Parts: sequence; C-alpha cells; structure tokens
Amino acid sequence: MTVVLTSVALLAVAWAASPVQNRFAQRIEIDSLTKGIALRSGDNQQLRDEIKKLRNDPHYIELLARKDLGLIKEGEKAYVVIEPDEKNSKKVKAPPAPPKNLWQQLEVAVSKKLRF
Repeated sequence: MTVVLTSVALLAVAWAASPVQNRFAQRIEIDSLTKGIALRSGDNQQLRDEIKKLRNDPHYIELLARKDLGLIKEGEKAYVVIEPDEKNSKKVKAPPAPPKNLWQQLEVAVSKKLRF
C-alpha cells in the first residue's frame, strides 16, 4: 500500500512539475522578447527621426550628398588626397576629374550604385 501511495505521489509531483517548468521557460522567453521589442522601438525611433530630417532639412540632405555621394556645389573644387603606397608609389594614378554640373554628378553616382 505504501508503494502505491508513493508511486501516486511521485506521479502527481511529476505531473505538476511539467507546467511549472513550462511557466519558467515561457517567462524567460517573454523577458527576452520584451528586451527585443525595446531595442527595436529605439531603432524605429531613430529611423523616424532620419525620415523627418530627410523630408524637412535641406542642409542634412546636402551633408549626405557631399559625404556619401561626393557631390560638390557649382563653382567648388574637389580635392582628393592620395596617400602614397610604399611598394607601388609609382603606380598611383590620379582619379578622373569630377563631373562639372550637378546632373552629371548624380548620373555618375547613380551609375556607380547600380553596377552589377
């Protein structure tokens, strides 16, 4: 009789332990997902701020055009500084002259981005 009661008690504990383990595992997963949501929310806010600047701030657009695409205003001169390479110092070639107007600059920049 004691063996039967002990067996029933062990089965009851085992049956109750499984949901408790599931609850802890789910809690850990919820915490992990909550942290991920918080990180993504911060990323989303940064992207919203970037969109706002791109829509409303012509100075920011100019800064990106100069930095990322190498565009210059009409009348400005672009200089490219080339560090000499000790091994191939004689083989260094000057870059091609930049396009003269804004449309040519955009065309060159777009063609560089769209090369396959």
